[in-house]
Formats: sequence, structure tokens, C-alpha cells
Amino acid sequence: MTLGWKFPSAMGGQEVGLNNGDIETFKDKPIKYLAREAVQNSLDANVDDTPVKVCFKTFKLKKDRFPDREGLLKALEGGLAKWSHIPDAKDFFNEAINVLNNDEIDFLRISDFNTCGLTGSENNSGNWHDLVNSTGVSAKEGNKSGSHGIGKNAPFACSFLRTVFYNTLDINGNIASKGVSKLASYVLGYNTDGSKNESQPTGFYGLYNDYKIDNINESLMLDQDFKRIEVGTDVYVAGFRQDFFKDKYLLVAAIISAIIDSFLLAFWNDKLIVEVDGVIISKETLQSVINQYQKQIDKTTVMVFNMLKEGPEWMELPFEDVNGSIKLALRLDREGNNKISMYRSSGMKIFDDQNRCSTLRYVGIAIIEGDDLNKYLRKLENASHSKWEPNRFKPEMSKELLSKLFKLISNALNEKAEQYQGEESDIDKAGDYLPDDLQQDAENQQSKTINKNLNKFASVEKKVYSKINTSANMATTILDDQMIGKEKGKVGVNGKEGGQVYLNLGKKKKKKGFREPEPANTNKGDTNTGNKDINVKAKHIRVFCIDKQNQSYRFMFTPDITNDNCYIEFYKIAELTEKEPLIIEKIISSSQQNVTFKNNRLLDMSFVENAPVTLDLQFLNKDYFTMEVKMYAHKK
Repeated sequence: MTLGWKFPSAMGGQEVGLNNGDIETFKDKPIKYLAREAVQNSLDANVDDTPVKVCFKTFKLKKDRFPDREGLLKALEGGLAKWSHIPDAKDFFNEAINVLNNDEIDFLRISDFNTCGLTGSENNSGNWHDLVNSTGVSAKEGNKSGSHGIGKNAPFACSFLRTVFYNTLDINGNIASKGVSKLASYVLGYNTDGSKNESQPTGFYGLYNDYKIDNINESLMLDQDFKRIEVGTDVYVAGFRQDFFKDKYLLVAAIISAIIDSFLLAFWNDKLIVEVDGVIISKETLQSVINQYQKQIDKTTVMVFNMLKEGPEWMELPFEDVNGSIKLALRLDREGNNKISMYRSSGMKIFDDQNRCSTLRYVGIAIIEGDDLNKYLRKLENASHSKWEPNRFKPEMSKELLSKLFKLISNALNEKAEQYQGEESDIDKAGDYLPDDLQQDAENQQSKTINKNLNKFASVEKKVYSKINTSANMATTILDDQMIGKEKGKVGVNGKEGGQVYLNLGKKKKKKGFREPEPANTNKGDTNTGNKDINVKAKHIRVFCIDKQNQSYRFMFTPDITNDNCYIEFYKIAELTEKEPLIIEKIISSSQQNVTFKNNRLLDMSFVENAPVTLDLQFLNKDYFTMEVKMYAHKK
């Protein structure tokens, strides 16, 4: 048998170009996905309670030591000859040829330890076969992170040559190595009838003859400073792309930040140690590494780390639909960005869920517990393991399951809100944790004001949407895009978010399709008085639920006007551009005397400038909703 590169014949089969969908999946954030997929695979291969260790090391290989460089160069030149009429393909092959002709070629070695290695190399089966000799194949089960067999393509997205070498010493003592290059079809030669003999797009470096390509039963010695003597696996990215970053420091920082962001919990639970070009990340060094690379590490990750250091209080949320539970920890944080990091039980983060409760500033951790629940949710993950997509598996059932899962989290958040805001005496303390964004639609539509003090008067010349201070049980039960990792629209506008209250305290610029209710007078009839009503501004606004079962709310505000002929209107936001009256069922109590109501209006009210007003109301609506409150005074 011959040792070298072999691109098998397609035997008259389909021609394949350079565009490989499995590789393209990882091109938007190649370094992040490379680091994430490599560590994930190593964690999945852990054999005992000893922490898995993964090393990332860059090095240069002299071109005369590149395995069968001439054989791979021939495939690249063949690809250029066949596909030069396509600009992108022409650029790729020219650049790859230049890289392979350099005196030294950049490599990245990813090696793991305290794993079982790639088993099955002796008969081309098992983990070895799944990683090296196949694509779109994964036999991982339970809480293992891999699920599609596509993540193995992440290293190819980081290679100028689209070429990777694998090396393993498995737990049974078997040694194997092999190279894989994912290029495009090219002309191998001509058949006896004169037709072209085209190659398959994927070639292998190994021991080959006319009908098979075998593994090499000895270790590859590509990095002269490293020899595999312990059980584990090495992945060599040939022609490693470092052009994503302007210098080595930023490259190392990108790998470190991606790993800490994805596996913070694994580090914290002492399941993982990673070394990146000499920088060691472990439970003991997390603080110093985060301090050193704080500009590159995600803010949410830093907040979760601080939360773990303080010793969070965990709660167990049983999940009845599929055997499992959610282990949840929440921390109120004045700088919180309202995100909960969703982790698999293996310690790998899938995504940051956000805006599950609009009434608090918080940060949180949610761990999916139980093999059955982890296995189900694994079916919903996209190829990069960064979100849950219910349409991937039993869509209707999956949508319902995700809705229930997030409802459990929402309910826990609402209970946390009520602990701090359920009593009037707690209002000032709770205000420290309330959302305080003010989004102003000015005439130039460019200004955006953030009110850093919730107890400061909010001056509004234009329409202001405010995440108003509320601890109502107002978490959405609708399965929307945010549940699977997408960003939401503007706060106070997206009706589907459900559970958000905002005040309309001034005039607003009309938007296409938005129905603005006409001002009404303070009489008990329905006659409009046109421009005789003016909007009332208010400060020290508080809205919170006092009885979530009966949808009863307490409204507290301080008007900035003195007028004895005022009224308030309440609206339920039904859709993005629609709203409907929110019908009042009864006035439970009021700081004002003789106040009455009709439909969605509180009538016969008297405002005194800087005099607080408190109202307890119950509404006919029994569902969670987005509310708009408008205050008017009859112009004298």
C-alpha cells in the first residue's frame, strides 16, 4: 500500500464544487466554533471524574515536513484548473497553493487528555469512524453535547487548505492517524472511452490502494515539541488561519473568551482545564484570566462568574412532560442585562435567554438536568449548538415543551420580583433592580435617553416608552423567537412579549397602522371634546401586582399638574399596531375620594401637583398582557 494523499474517483458520479454547506455553517465565527466544538468533543470523551484537559497550541511546520505535500498540491492545482472560471474558487485555490508553497506553514494543534481517545480505529468503527471517515454522523446519546455530526467541520473553516490531521491513542492502546482534506472535484485523468475521471471532493492522507484508504497505525509527529504518550486525541489544523485577527494576542483572546463563555460551568465544577498557548484556564485561574481578557469576554459571562463566586441559591424546577428538571439560580443585579445562561448538564452553554421578566434587573443560570430532557432538547439544537429550534423535531410538541419550560423560569422570576416589590414598603428598595430604559422617538429619530434614576422625573416632550416599574406576574406564555435565541424588538412595542407595562405620558409621532385613541372628556358619557384634553406628566411611577390570580394592580404616581377634572385610560396592547380598552372590573381602594369608572376609564379624579396618588384596581382581563396607561386633564 502507498502512504500519501488519495482523492477517490467519483466513478461517474456527481461533480462537487468548493461550497460545502457543513463548513459554511461555521464561517461567520470560525474561531469561536472551532474552540467550542473541540472542547465539547473532549468533554464527551471523559472517562472518570478527573478534569478533562485540552491544549491549544500554534506552531509552524517546515514545508518539507508536511505529509505528502506534493500529493495535496496536485489536488489543489487540479481544483484550480477545473474551477478557475468561478472567482471565489479561483481565489481559494490560488491562496491555498501559495500557503502550501511557503517555507513554513502555520498549524494549530488541539490535544486532549484524561479522555478515552477515539475508539474503534482498529476496525474503522466507533468514535474514530464518526469523526474521521464520515460526515453528518453522530452516535452520541444522553447528555453528550454533539448531536448532528456536523461540528467536526468547524476546524476546516479555520484552514487555508481545508485540511485537518487526526491522531489518537485510545483507552484500549490502539494508535491511529489520518489526514482529511475537503476540497472540490477535479480531473484525475481520462477513462478508456475518453471521458473524464473526476475525483470525489474529499481526500485522505493514509495507506491506500485501488479500493481502500486505511489508517496509519502510528502517531503523526507534526509538532516537534509534542509526542502523544498519554491516552487522548490530537487534531491538527493545517494552514491555520490567523488572518481573522491583527495579532497573536487577539487570536489567543478570542479562543479564551469563546471557551470561557461556552464552558464556564464546566470550569467552575472542576470538570475542565484548558491551555491556550501557555495561558492556563481552570477553576483556580478563572478570576485572573477573566481579569486579563476582560475586554474580550462577554459581560454576561462575567456576571455569571461573579454570581457563582457569591454562592447562588439554587432552586429545582421539576419538568413533568419529559423526565428532567431545571436547576435555576437568579441574582438581582443593578447592572444586570436580563439574561439567563442556558446550560446542558455537561456544563456547556447553549445560549443566553433574555427578557423573560421585564420587571427586574437580573442575571441567572439555568441547567437542564436529566438524561431524557437533555436528549430531547439536543434534538432541537442547531448545528452550532447555539439555540433551540422547535421545527427540527416534532414541531407542535416541541413548541409546547419549550413554552412550558420557559414558563417555569418566568414564574420563578415573577416570584423573585414579588419578594422585593409585593409590599408597598419594599418599593424604594426594589427600585434599584427595576429596568430603567427610556426609548425616545424624537423628531430626528436618532436620540436615545437612558434614565439612570427611576425616582427622577422623566421629562417627555415626545412619546416615551418606559419599562415601567412593575412586579406583576406578567411573563409571556407565548412561544416566540426570543425563546430560541433571537433578539427581540423594541421594548414597549412588541406586543408578543406579554408582561410589559409602559406609560404613554405625552404626545407621540404617529406610526403607520397605529391607532391612537381619541381623547375623551371627564364626563361619564362617551362624547369626545377634541382638543380640550391635555396629557398629564407624572413621576415616581410604580405599578405592581397585588393579586395575580384576580389580575389586581396597584398604581402609584405623582402628577406634575394641579387640576380637579382629570381621568385615566387603560389599554391592552393586543398586537404590534393594535390596542384595545382594558376594562376595569372594580376599584378596590383609592387615595382619592369619589373616583368612579366606566369601561377602561377612571373618572372624576383630582390631581394636585407633587401629591402622590395610589389606586388599587381589578380588571376583567384574566390573561397576561401588555398595558398602556394614559393620563389626561380637561383643559381649563
